[in-house]
Amino acid sequence: MTDKKIEALIDKAVKKAFKELRARGALKSQSDLIYKDISKLLRSYYLTGEDNVMLQNALDQLQDDYYIKIIPLYYAREKTIEELAALFGVDVSTITRNKKRLCFEIYELMEEEED
Repeated sequence: MTDKKIEALIDKAVKKAFKELRARGALKSQSDLIYKDISKLLRSYYLTGEDNVMLQNALDQLQDDYYIKIIPLYYAREKTIEELAALFGVDVSTITRNKKRLCFEIYELMEEEED
């Protein structure tokens, strides 16, 4: 067997293993991990009142975003996605999508400030 064939077999086996692990929930993508970390940070920030200048700066920069109110309502007041959808008069998927988008924007703004 040639080196190229061996490499192709290894690549195929690794890809299959990753696919199976991801399907079982054993592997998370980087974006899933970032979203989870930012969600934890926001929950802690709002519930404990801890001082986090970088997070507050990121939130301040997003104040003009129509959906920014989702963040404190969800993380501080513990409103459900369904309650937020009714409050904004939109579909649940719109709230979910914008909450996730805002979390990633907060992450990116905090990363920029860190550099």
